Amino acid sequence: MLVSIRSSCCSLLEGHLHVVEVLHGQKGFHQGGRSRRKNQENDRKWLGADKEWLVQYSRERLQEKHFDFLLFGHRHLPIDMEVAPGSRYVNLGDWIGYYTYATFDGQDLKLMKRTSDGPLSGDVQITGGPAV
Repeated sequence: MLVSIRSSCCSLLEGHLHVVEVLHGQKGFHQGGRSRRKNQENDRKWLGADKEWLVQYSRERLQEKHFDFLLFGHRHLPIDMEVAPGSRYVNLGDWIGYYTYATFDGQDLKLMKRTSDGPLSGDVQITGGPAV
């Protein structure tokens, strides 16, 4: 199983995944001059798979090498979508506005949404495009 992770938490995850390719600094974008509020508003807008840069980046990476999961945390919009046969682009969303997180059991990665302060068993799995 190959998982591509692009996040500052990679060092925490590497000990728990068998094979991880970490993509530090491979691609980025400049946010200079924009306010944090404007960035947060833009982060919550789904532009469509053909215009989302992380979807496009994931598809480009898959041309070079197969990954089961391409996991990101920078977009803030919770997304779990197939970008190629057997490959999923997963964006963790955020804990503040969407209450989302991911679980990994060694085989499958699940994007989850907290539904209450109760047990985690009451949480729901998010599948498909953006969970807005």
